[in-house]
Amino acid sequence: MLPAVLAAAMTLVMYIGEMILLSGNLYRFGDGTFFDGIAGIVLAPADIMVILASGALTAGIMLLLTRRQTAAVDQ
Repeated sequence: MLPAVLAAAMTLVMYIGEMILLSGNLYRFGDGTFFDGIAGIVLAPADIMVILASGALTAGIMLLLTRRQTAAVDQ
């Protein structure tokens, strides 16, 4: 679980760095509510999905690796 949390945290830090470099703005790769910033924060729903996806993908990879390693030890 720790690698997944760290992956999501590092992605968030990447977004914060981008925001600092772009004077409080982020790149927008589309139009509409999914790509528009949420009121009160700079992040858009698309940005939040990227942060969560990085953690979920890392969690999935770690789960697969742990299962493989456990299966190899059990044999």
